[in-house]
Amino acid sequence: MQNDIRDIAEPYAQTDPDFRNDFLYIKITAEAVRKALIADKGYDDRELPTDDTTGNIPNRMGYTPKRVMKAKPLKKIPEPMRIRNL
Repeated sequence: MQNDIRDIAEPYAQTDPDFRNDFLYIKITAEAVRKALIADKGYDDRELPTDDTTGNIPNRMGYTPKRVMKAKPLKKIPEPMRIRNL
């Protein structure tokens, strides 16, 4: 199962952009990993551990979870004042 999790997590892995450490950060949730194991790798729901345990396995393999930034709403920019032609 670890090889299958590595296959799923590897496309989402990235190194620290500041190169301060050698961790690999992943931007995928434990729930998404579990769903991918069921859909792509053919695992049955009953034979997989819970989401918490599925999330701990990548941590033990050296991946570190990273928070995914939520989409920020666009700021409304006021329209410039119109200048009247006199």
